[in-house]
Parts: sequence; C-alpha cells; structure tokens
Amino acid sequence: MKICSNCGSKNIDPISPIDWSTWVCESCAHIGPALEGNEELIKKIRENYTEKLKENEEINEIEEEKRAFLKDTIKVCPNCGSDNIDWVLPQLWSIWQCKTCGFRGLAIEGNEELIRNLRENYIKKLKESDEINETEQENEAFEDELSDEEIDKKLDEILNIYFDSYIPQNEAVTTEKEEKLISGVNSNIVEIYKDLKKEILSWNKEIIFKAKDDYLTFSKNSRFLKLCFEENRINLQLSFNETKSFDDYKDITEEIIVENEIDRMITLNFSLNSYDEMEYALFLIKQSYENNKNDFLENILANIFPQSKHY
Repeated sequence: MKICSNCGSKNIDPISPIDWSTWVCESCAHIGPALEGNEELIKKIRENYTEKLKENEEINEIEEEKRAFLKDTIKVCPNCGSDNIDWVLPQLWSIWQCKTCGFRGLAIEGNEELIRNLRENYIKKLKESDEINETEQENEAFEDELSDEEIDKKLDEILNIYFDSYIPQNEAVTTEKEEKLISGVNSNIVEIYKDLKKEILSWNKEIIFKAKDDYLTFSKNSRFLKLCFEENRINLQLSFNETKSFDDYKDITEEIIVENEIDRMITLNFSLNSYDEMEYALFLIKQSYENNKNDFLENILANIFPQSKHY
C-alpha cells in the first residue's frame, strides 16, 4: 500500500492524476514521494515521526501549518493551475473540466505556491510543444520531397487501412440489443452505466459503440472496453498491450494474459456497482483507450513513413 514517507499515514493522494511521483499527505501535509509499506514499516515510520515531534517540540507548529495550508487552498486544474474549472456531470462531482487548457479529470486543492509551480510547468510544456511542432514541420518537409505518385500511393494505403478496420454500426440493432442486455438490471446500475457510456463517448466522436448478444464494446481503431451486466454490478474488461505501462494503484483489476502467434495481450477485469467507484473506473478505462488508440496509429505511421518521427 502507498504511505506517507514522513509520518506513515495511508491518508495520501497524488498531487496530480497525471503525475504519480508526488503525493500530499492529509495527516502531516507532507508533499513528496510515497512509499510502498507494510504494517511493520508503517509502525517504524510513525514511531520515528512521533519521536521527532517530541524532540523538536513542533507538534503545535506543524498543526498550525497544516491548518493554514488547508485554509488557503482552492480547487484548481492539475494541468495548468487555473481555478476556472467546473464539474463535467452533476453525478460525477469529482471529475472537472478546465476552461483554460481543456483538461478533464480530477481537480486538486492548491495554495499559492502550488498554483505558481503548476502554471510554470504548464508554460514550460507549451514551449516544449512548440519545439515538437518545429520537428513535425521538418517531417512534413521530408514528405514534401515525395513525388505526386508516391503521395497518392501512400494516401491509398491509409484509406484502405482505415476502411478495412471501420465497420459502421446498425443503430436499430444496437439499441434493441442494448435494451435487452440492461433489462432486469438494478435501476441504479443502469443509471451508472448510462453516465459511464455518455462520458466515454464524449472523449472522441470516432469511438464506436456496439451491442452484441451478451456484451457491449467500445472501440477506437481497436477495442479498448468490453462490459456485461449482472443484476447489481457491471463487469468490465480492458484490453492492454503487455509492453505498455498500466497504473492501477488501488489494485482492483484481475490480470489475464492471452497469447497468440503474433503477440501477448493482457485483459484487466474489474467490477463497478456504485457512483463512488465511477471516477476510478474512468481513470482505468482512459488508459486502455489511450493504449489501443496509440498502438494503432503508431503501427500505421511506422509502416507508411518509416523515416518520419510522427509517432
């Protein structure tokens, strides 16, 4: 389990949903890396922490600093530090949309110092993005050297790959099968499913939703989510390439490895039965979505433009 490296508390949260290297402890207000600890390590850290407080007579001072820190904090975007944020859905109060940079996800509590650091890092990322754009322009210059015949050939290859992989859905059949799948399911679970579906489809208008006889799927170039229903829960299955990293810091997924002649794929299974679990479920699903989307694009670009660095 993750614990505070300063006092051993389990009551810690990552300072940003996209950066798990820095954590905030709600017990002692320590900001820094977290540790993987068992009960023995927690006990040792807590003893050292208590002894340190006694020796330095800083208990009151630390409590005062903690209260001051929490008092001066406001909810801000973890990507750019802006406080111009709002809820995405009323039912998902912990998922926010930043109107400054477009970030969608967890908001964090930040004081002046943290907000300043976030904004400085955001400006730095924007500058780095400008450098990446310059590199892309160089790649475009490389493609400009191709003849018209070569460009037409590569465009044909791209279109063939796209249309071969895209199967339009039958709206009427999908609706009928979907209704059949959720019939008999607890009404609260149905509401959770509908909000989950709405949020996922908002990520990209090209996400394809399909209903099969026994399950539902969401795909973007390849399937990233499969789900089926029981009366009081939704069972979800994520597709993941073994070479990609996956962050399940709550350790709720069950890993199943599927091997074939081409590669090894991992399916990660877990269940959802309350709105309290929605935020973390979306965090896991988004990783599967990004993994499958990026794998597809990287493979196409690597085959078509082997000398280009678009990917």
